[in-house]
Amino acid sequence: MTCTDPIEILDVQSYLPSYGETSFECYYEENGLVFTILYDDENSNDLKRLELTFEYPVSVDISSFPGPSLLDCHYNSDFLGSLVEFTKSELRDKWEKHITHSLQLKHFGLLLLNANKRLEIICKDVKVSNP
Repeated sequence: MTCTDPIEILDVQSYLPSYGETSFECYYEENGLVFTILYDDENSNDLKRLELTFEYPVSVDISSFPGPSLLDCHYNSDFLGSLVEFTKSELRDKWEKHITHSLQLKHFGLLLLNANKRLEIICKDVKVSNP
């Protein structure tokens, strides 16, 4: 299944030091998936947190990057390291057809360049906190 035409939602790289994220955490909480990107505070020895809460997730895939993927998502090279929304997504369309109530879904993607991970998620929306 393909996903194309990404638009940038958040330039994650702009929050991170030049060498990128330190690690990430991922867990479910109530009706959302919390994806936390941890990175070094350049002014101290503390870790900072950038939290992305994906509301009402119906499909989540975390895989190695670079490497094969279940989805054929076309990332614009200008958005590497950014949270993007794919405006055209076959998987999102299939999930919307499958769900009987009127929940409009979005397809988000994120490449973590230092951790070499790819996140693909179909959900209602995303909220950003702790920037």
